[in-house]
Amino acid sequence: MFGRRGGGGRSQGQQGADLRYDLELSFDEAAFGTSKEISFTSKSTCEGCNGSGAKEGTRPVPCRTCAGLGEVRVAQGFFSMSQTCPTCQGSGQLIEEKCSKCRGRRLVDKQKKLSVDVPAGVDHGMKIRLNGEGQGGIQGGRPGDLYVVLHIKAHPLFTRDGTSVLCEFPITFIQAALGDTVQIPTLDGSVEMRIPAGTQPGAVFRLRGKGIPKFRNESTRGDQLVTVRLEVPKKLTKQQKELLEKFAEASGDPDSHPHGKGFFEKVKEIFG
Repeated sequence: MFGRRGGGGRSQGQQGADLRYDLELSFDEAAFGTSKEISFTSKSTCEGCNGSGAKEGTRPVPCRTCAGLGEVRVAQGFFSMSQTCPTCQGSGQLIEEKCSKCRGRRLVDKQKKLSVDVPAGVDHGMKIRLNGEGQGGIQGGRPGDLYVVLHIKAHPLFTRDGTSVLCEFPITFIQAALGDTVQIPTLDGSVEMRIPAGTQPGAVFRLRGKGIPKFRNESTRGDQLVTVRLEVPKKLTKQQKELLEKFAEASGDPDSHPHGKGFFEKVKEIFG
């Protein structure tokens, strides 16, 4: 509950409090939007007395202590100050015959079911405001609002940065060196992506239009950024070791390893 809004009053109704509901969504539901049914209990205006608290056919009477003002004046030496009336608690009214349904409380517990339309592109922590679906008002006051706070569950493959979808994709040394065409998972299903020969570990590839739809503008989508991670085998067969040793002998040309060449040149400059 966010807290009571608006002022009560002797002649004005008191507005109901705003309420909060935490709604969990999957990564895909947040991206493409969904409709969710929620159920909760709230304090609603009593229909028997319409929020007055008085028995049907009767009405509250002015408080005799404060004469319906809702406050009393208290003298302290040379000063006089106003305080909330202790008899009517500031309402300015007293209920002589209480409503049988709410027992004079003016509000009753009510189970509510609502359908919440979640637009595409929402993000974690966003709020959806449902006007008039909060706690009921009293003495004719309008009800409060319901704020649905969105919580997005983590995805096993993807993370999100604004409208961009981020993911990592493992490739082998052979794929990085020779190039390959691979199947990349996206929110729309698998798509082909070309890995060019000589791809370096940590290289980032962009799949345009495969990201999150822009909030309130579903026709515009972000991109998916794919970071390739080089997988080094932990166990090699005898034949694989022999082939790699031959490859190591054949790749003695430093120009074939530009990053390594630059590193060793820097070492040479520093240590002579």
